[in-house]
Amino acid sequence: SEEGVYVPIDGSGAVKRRDEIIENCGITKVLTLSTEDQKYPAGIKLINVDKVNVGDISDISVNGNDENPAYIIHTSGSTGVPKGVVISHKGAVNTIEDINRRFRVTENDIAIGLSNLWFDLSVYDIFGILSVGGKICYPDIDRYTDPSHWNELVEKYGITIWNSVPAFMKMYVNYLNTISGKIRVFPRIIMLSGDWIGLKLFDEVKDISKETKCISLGGATEASIWSIFYEY
Repeated sequence: SEEGVYVPIDGSGAVKRRDEIIENCGITKVLTLSTEDQKYPAGIKLINVDKVNVGDISDISVNGNDENPAYIIHTSGSTGVPKGVVISHKGAVNTIEDINRRFRVTENDIAIGLSNLWFDLSVYDIFGILSVGGKICYPDIDRYTDPSHWNELVEKYGITIWNSVPAFMKMYVNYLNTISGKIRVFPRIIMLSGDWIGLKLFDEVKDISKETKCISLGGATEASIWSIFYEY
């Protein structure tokens, strides 16, 4: 059986970097879409996830050792060469369970997925929310960075958890301050990390929703998503 490690790669990035990652990690299977017209190194098995039928990938199995790698996230590294950070199942689960317990995340919660898969905030979006039976909602790809679209999703689906870089929340707050009328729906938890948080940003959030918990998080990729947090 195989270890079942996943290695997210930016599909819009440089082909040379992509192929370096594939070679360095010994990747043999690539999950992609049939609409993507990309050439891959010899020996790679392409699995088009939009065409998969039940049973097509049933030959892929994993063992249950929690010390095994769960995923490898690549940062640019100080030299510009992709540096793979290996995170174990145990490490990722430890962070996920701690966050879920601290902030009482349940099957009633719905997150908005604003982080790309090659950014480790997405690890919590997916496994943190789905592990307790909650839901994750992704923006349309054509409007991925459109705060008016984010607001449509927040209102339509009742988004309760927001986990992103500070710049996205600043864009969202700025948008909300331009529309008239009362804000009917707003996430109950705002988790910001990955960059400097503007000194007034959480105050601006509190002006919109006093009940919302505002959390600053941080830590190296090596520390399984986050290793520190502070509630404002």
